Amino acid sequence: MYAVSDAAGRVLTAAYDGIFDPTAAEITVDTLPEDYPTNVQNLMTFMTEEDFDSLIPYQVGADAGVPFTTFWDFLTAVAKAPAFCNGVPGPLYSRFSDPALCAREAAGLAATMIMATNADDASMVDADGNAVPTEQ
Repeated sequence: MYAVSDAAGRVLTAAYDGIFDPTAAEITVDTLPEDYPTNVQNLMTFMTEEDFDSLIPYQVGADAGVPFTTFWDFLTAVAKAPAFCNGVPGPLYSRFSDPALCAREAAGLAATMIMATNADDASMVDADGNAVPTEQ
């Protein structure tokens, strides 16, 4: 479907009705920050690889032991979805900066990714050692 993780592509498709630029360049660890598209630059103002990895530590891929996506695959998927995190706020949010709006969009996406890809792990506990419920 895309040159990035199919799962990441599906999440971003749902976020913006499939507005994709299949010609957007792949983002790798070697890509210079000045070569990132605007939406990736906005995202990178508050998200590092470590931050991304901490959001989805219990991710489950389609195959056992295969992660949902990597940070660099995620950035490539974001680059291919130019409307995501691109600071087109409309009048309601015009007082916020592009990175602030991106943080809002990314928080919604992260919540969806966590909910859709985390394992049902009865051993997960919160900071106080209490079991984290996986079913409501």
